Amino acid sequence: MTTSLETRLVRAAALLGEWRDVLEERGVDGEVPRWAARRGWDGFLCALPDDDLAGCEVGGAAAVASLVGAPADLVALAREVAAVVAVSEASPPAGPAEALKGAPRRKSGQVAALVDLCRARGFAARRIVDVGSGAGHLTRALARALRVEAVGLERDEERVERARARTAGERGVQFEVVAVGATPVALRPTDLAVGLHACGALADALVALAARDRVSLVLVACCPQKVDRAARPAASRTGRVRALDVAREVLGAANSFEGSPDLEALATRIALRRILRARGVPLRQGDETNGLTPRVRRTLEAASARALALRGLAPASEQERKEALELARVEVGVARRRALPRRLLGSALEIALALDRARALEEAGAASDVVRLFPRALSPRNLAVVSRALAR
Repeated sequence: MTTSLETRLVRAAALLGEWRDVLEERGVDGEVPRWAARRGWDGFLCALPDDDLAGCEVGGAAAVASLVGAPADLVALAREVAAVVAVSEASPPAGPAEALKGAPRRKSGQVAALVDLCRARGFAARRIVDVGSGAGHLTRALARALRVEAVGLERDEERVERARARTAGERGVQFEVVAVGATPVALRPTDLAVGLHACGALADALVALAARDRVSLVLVACCPQKVDRAARPAASRTGRVRALDVAREVLGAANSFEGSPDLEALATRIALRRILRARGVPLRQGDETNGLTPRVRRTLEAASARALALRGLAPASEQERKEALELARVEVGVARRRALPRRLLGSALEIALALDRARALEEAGAASDVVRLFPRALSPRNLAVVSRALAR
């Protein structure tokens, strides 16, 4: 018997509530997290052999639950997380993804998976509304595959111009500069709204729009921490009753994923924090990369120069960077081990956010579900809220 969305959301919310302290306290470099000290976990975590650690990072909750000698409450946590994050998977594409001009291979695979899902679900749409359409790859692919009109809504004018240029001469596809959530938008009853990696507040705005106008929706969200308030309020009544409001600084934990971390990138972040703190910069965990683009974060030289410049400080010397990086590489192993429980709960938080959105649509009268749309190799953000609006 299929478990209802409401039951799944209630269970996820209960798990997050019980282990809220682990979610809310990010480890500070070199310090034992308070939640680990209280539960007596730190000795076990820090003594994990490298092979076991790597297996847990790749295998997630199931791997942690099977660790020999693990504390009983850590095993209980892992087993409950494994149950909460279990969702059905969408059927794999019938064939290889078509390479989309100007798109990375992974993006082509993501688009192909979403198109196949829409075909398989048989949405009777007369128009596609792609929210956060970017370069328009998904907008065009859905218009062609479903043979309907499509409009891409994107707040970035330059992206809209690029999308229009790529679509020149293609009938039935258009792009508009619209910031959904900030600009009033009305959807038609026969629309299918889609969002592929809609960030933070945009994902919630799209759910609210689909619920209000009672249209079908396929949504893959990402970057939940990108909200303009101190906390993300629950989208569903069920979530509100279960106190599923989540603070912005905690939402980033939902970006956790099963897989081996980039050790050099992790060492660079730790080294950057060391340099900033040595200069007297007060930091909360995670603040060190504020204002830095992914490209700048790749090397400590670029990251430290930019981070210090943003604070009106002189660049770090080569010796400063060398010493900070050497110490950081030693600390990475301990940081990875202490991060395991929070990574588990991050995956549960990601599921809870998806279930909350799906439940909000169900409460508005739609038939909704959450599925894994494509393999993590294409993107670790692969949960799709799939909602079919029922006849009015």
